[in-house]
Amino acid sequence: MITETGKVVALKGDRAWVQTIRTSACQSCSARSGCGQRALASVSGGRANQILVANTVDARVGDEVVIGVDEQSVLTASLAVYGLPLVLMVLGSIGAYRWLGATDLVAITGALAGLAA
Repeated sequence: MITETGKVVALKGDRAWVQTIRTSACQSCSARSGCGQRALASVSGGRANQILVANTVDARVGDEVVIGVDEQSVLTASLAVYGLPLVLMVLGSIGAYRWLGATDLVAITGALAGLAA
């Protein structure tokens, strides 16, 4: 379980807006010199992020809460966001090259069409 501590800033029905600042984990991580997350955090200046979550603990505005995300969910979402477009791009390139003509321009067009899909 990946966890992050945040503060409840607003309530919306049975949900809560929780504000987090994602810089604390980077300070103690052993991979911080080669990590892309640290680079993104430095670019954003450690700005606060707000997320709408289910208020299952009946938290009130000002309460500090811990938000948890399952690692399997993060992995599945990462594969969908990064892997699926890459696979579609390669398949589009191969398909266009094979069925529409064996030229580089056709392969490039097929790759772009696959990426857009």
